[in-house]
Amino acid sequence: MKTRTKLAFLIGGMVLIPIVVTLAAVAVRVSRIEREEKIPVAATAVEWMHESRDELLGGEYPHDAIEELPYDVEAAAFTTEGKVIASSLPEFEPDEPLDFDFLFRYLTEESYERNILLQAFGDDPEGGAQGTILLSYPPVPRERITRDRAIEFFLFMSALVVVFAGGMGYLILRGIRSNLFTLEQATGRIAAGDLDFELRPSGNDEFASLTRAFDEMRAALKEEYARRSRFIMGVSHDLRTPISLIEGYAEALQDGLVEDAEQSKRYLGVIREKADRLNALVEQLIGFSRLQTSEWRATLEPVAIAPFLRELGRRYRMDCELYGREFSWAVELSEKTVVDMDEQMATRVFENIISNSIQHTGNGGHIRLEARPDADRVRVEISDDGPGMSSEEAMRAFEPFYRGSSSRREGGFGLGLANAKAVAEAHGWEISARSREGSGASVVVSMPLSSVKRT
Repeated sequence: MKTRTKLAFLIGGMVLIPIVVTLAAVAVRVSRIEREEKIPVAATAVEWMHESRDELLGGEYPHDAIEELPYDVEAAAFTTEGKVIASSLPEFEPDEPLDFDFLFRYLTEESYERNILLQAFGDDPEGGAQGTILLSYPPVPRERITRDRAIEFFLFMSALVVVFAGGMGYLILRGIRSNLFTLEQATGRIAAGDLDFELRPSGNDEFASLTRAFDEMRAALKEEYARRSRFIMGVSHDLRTPISLIEGYAEALQDGLVEDAEQSKRYLGVIREKADRLNALVEQLIGFSRLQTSEWRATLEPVAIAPFLRELGRRYRMDCELYGREFSWAVELSEKTVVDMDEQMATRVFENIISNSIQHTGNGGHIRLEARPDADRVRVEISDDGPGMSSEEAMRAFEPFYRGSSSRREGGFGLGLANAKAVAEAHGWEISARSREGSGASVVVSMPLSSVKRT
C-alpha cells in the first residue's frame, strides 16, 4: 500500500471515526429511551389538560377523560364552587366538597416529590367550561438531565473534531501529496539519467525538508558525475600520451627505421620509462580505489612523532636537492610526544603533500616542514613558495581527480592530496590547505596526541 493511500486512510479515519461514534451514541440513546418507561414532561401533561378541559369540567363523562391520562400523570377537576368532579388522586374523592386547607397542605407537601400544576379556568371569551384542574407529574430525573447534557456536549465536540480533523487533514494531505509527487517525479528523472532540474518543496514540514535534502543529493550526484567525467577525460589524456610514445618508438624499432644499436637502446629506454610511468599511474589509481572502498584499515600504534618527522625531513632534503629545490624543517616537539598512527600509511600522507609542493615549485624553490604542539594536538605544516592557488582551488585541493590550473600540464590523476586526506581522516586527523595566488601554499595536518605516554 502506498504512503499516500495510508495517509488517506489515516485522515479519513480521523474524520469518520467521530461521526461513527456519534451516530452510535445517538442510536444507543434512542434505543435506551425506547426501552425505558416513558416519563412525561410538563408539555405532555399540559397538552392533555387543554385537550380534556371541556370533558373534565363540563362533559357528561369526566371519568373517561381521567382514564386517558398520560403515563404517571395524576389529575383532579373541581367546580368553581369547590366540588370534586373527577379525580385519579385518592386524596380527592369525586362528588365530595373540596377542603381548601387540605388542598393547600397537599400542594405544599406534594411539591417536594412531584411537579404540581393548579390551573383555574374562568370566563373565557371564546367559551369553554369553567373550573379548576390539578395536575401532578414526576420531575425529569437528574440523571437523565445530566446524561442528555453530556450527549449534547459530546455531539457538539464531535462536530468540532470532524470539522477540525477534516480541515487539518486536507491541508496535511495536500502538502504531503505535493512533496511526494515531486519526489516521485524526481526519482523517475534521476533513474532516467536526467539531473538537470531543481526541486522546489512546498511548505516547511519534514516532507519539505526531505525534498530539499533530496535536491541537495541530486546536485551532489550531478557534480559527482561531472567530476568523474572530467576524471575520465584526464585519465584518457594522461594514459594516451605515454601509450602513443610507446607505440611510436615500438613501430620505429619494428619497421627497422633504427639501424644504430645505440639509438635502438635509447628507444628501448624511452619505452621502458613510459611503461614505468603508466604503471605508476595505474598503481596510484588502484591505491585510491582501495582507500575509497574501505579495503584498507589503519593499524594504529603509538609512534614518537619527532623522530618520525626528522627522518622524513632528512630523506626529502636529498630528494629536493636532486630536483633543484631547497628543503628545511623545524620540529619543536618533545621526544616523548606520541601520536597513534600506521607509520607506513602516515608516511604516504606526508610524501604526497611534499611531492605536491615539489611539483608546484620551480628550480630554486623552498619547501619547509614545521611541527609544534597545539594544546592536546600536534600541528604539522608543510609550506612552499610556489605560485600558490586561488581560493577556489584551495577549497577543492583535496577532491579526487581535481587538478588545479597550474597542475594540468603535469602527469597524474590529481589523487595525491585526495589520498593524503583519505589516510589522514582514517587516522582521525584533520587536514586543510590555505593559499593566496602568487604567494605560495601550505597544508596543515593536525594530529591528536596518543593516550600512551612515552617513557
